[in-house]
Amino acid sequence: MKEKINKVWNKVTNAFRRKQAPKDDYVYPLEIPVAGIRRENLLIDPDDGVVVIEAEHQIIIEESDRYKPWKMYNSFGFNRSFFLPEGVRVDRIDTKLDPDSVKIGWPKSMNKGA
Repeated sequence: MKEKINKVWNKVTNAFRRKQAPKDDYVYPLEIPVAGIRRENLLIDPDDGVVVIEAEHQIIIEESDRYKPWKMYNSFGFNRSFFLPEGVRVDRIDTKLDPDSVKIGWPKSMNKGA
């Protein structure tokens, strides 16, 4: 799972940057709060005009008391899909990962009316 996430993350963030305009020419209209979720637990998959953002986090606590050992599992996550505006190409998407959010953007020249 981690390999898939890292592969997709690198695909989105690094592979597309070779073809992109300078970062000053980008707008980042999509901002998704992801506080408490690490980069390796985040999956961003742009495909056919839709950007899918998935995250999952699992906590496992193992302890034992004087009677017997026990485990507690706690997991949470989310899945969000966004349609890209008309004229925005998937290969020109850029992502920024801040500590509390993910920002998704594209060149200003691709905005309708620009």
